Amino acid sequence: MYELTPELKKFDGLDIWNGLRNICDFLDELIKPVARKHGLTVTQLRLLCAVKRTAGVNIAAAANYAGIAAANASSMCKRLSELGFLRRHRSGSDDRVVRLELTDNGNVAAGEAGERISGSCLSGEALSFWEKFSDMMRRTDGEAESSGDADIRFCRVCEDFENTVEEDF
Repeated sequence: MYELTPELKKFDGLDIWNGLRNICDFLDELIKPVARKHGLTVTQLRLLCAVKRTAGVNIAAAANYAGIAAANASSMCKRLSELGFLRRHRSGSDDRVVRLELTDNGNVAAGEAGERISGSCLSGEALSFWEKFSDMMRRTDGEAESSGDADIRFCRVCEDFENTVEEDF
């Protein structure tokens, strides 16, 4: 895990990028046993979770939510449908649009992943951290939209977040 040395007074964008990558790696490892149990990859399970969260969406929207390339998501959805985790419904007005729906098996797998993440990450001090982090990201989105100099605004929000976390932990 990455640690700030005393020489680093403030973290920069690369530290944030590295930290977010570490969080993603941690979450992937956390849900790996659930994916294995259902015979899925972590990416397939993440796509099922995206469909659960955004019920009735098309493939592109679910792929975007899950952070997966739309081209990969299309073939992944076909495979998940063959495995009985997902149903695909073509739009009556446009054959290119495919709506997604979880089967009972898909709901179970996505539910188990969500419970595992929530149980590990959303309790006690971890919950306080995630609430602060989420607030920081919301403020950053707002600052980026209202300012031509989003980089400076983002750095200020990150500094505020860092100071808050240091005070609490």
